Amino acid sequence: MKKNINIYLIIILLVSFFACTKQVDNADLVLAQNMIQEKTWYLDYYINGSQQKTYTGQATYFINFLKNLSTKDSDGVTGDYSFINKNNSLMIHVIGKTNAQVNAEYFYTVESIGQKYMVLSVSANGTTIKYYYSSRD
Repeated sequence: MKKNINIYLIIILLVSFFACTKQVDNADLVLAQNMIQEKTWYLDYYINGSQQKTYTGQATYFINFLKNLSTKDSDGVTGDYSFINKNNSLMIHVIGKTNAQVNAEYFYTVESIGQKYMVLSVSANGTTIKYYYSSRD
């Protein structure tokens, strides 16, 4: 009798373990997307190596990420964006066109996202540039 109870317990534990497993692979992507949508993100400053350029308080570059997964920036680039997980990094992939209808594609690595602040970086030719944005809401 005790042997049967042990077998039943093992079966129940195994079924419970596998039945309660929840996949949350996209949870970070959805959370990040919800945090940036429907805001105007203004570039406050960027850091390129040891150089820092500050724009706080000035009319400057901005970007909008809309709920319909479209994007528009102050340089006239319009298109679509998506969040992807690439090389264990959360990234924003933008595919758009400039005002002159030239294709534009960007991969921003998400360093951090908050309710009012966002830090994105771009790496090219061994150099990483970090962009610091605020929503000013």
